[in-house]
Amino acid sequence: MFKSFLLLSFFLPYAISTVKRYNYKHYPKNCIRGFNLRNYLKLNDLEKCKWYCDMEPRCLAIEYGVDHGGFHEQNVGQCRLQNSRSISDCDGVYENLDLYVKGSVIT
Repeated sequence: MFKSFLLLSFFLPYAISTVKRYNYKHYPKNCIRGFNLRNYLKLNDLEKCKWYCDMEPRCLAIEYGVDHGGFHEQNVGQCRLQNSRSISDCDGVYENLDLYVKGSVIT
């Protein structure tokens, strides 16, 4: 057990530093319906949400919970990885969501 901890603590910083980072285009008050890969409840950190998407090859966009005064208050601070870029019939104000579409790699 201790050996695996030592290996993990040695290689994890390298693995994290080699993740490709991407640019994101912000679409306020928009969302994507039905293409959730994974939800991170109450993450409250947009940059960390983007980082999770950067680590997931199938992730094409993220929905991030913002207080727009909408119905779904539980979405505020939530991070949803999406496997689609298509802005659909989804009311970001009602859902309290903003959409960020993954773009090119940051060089």
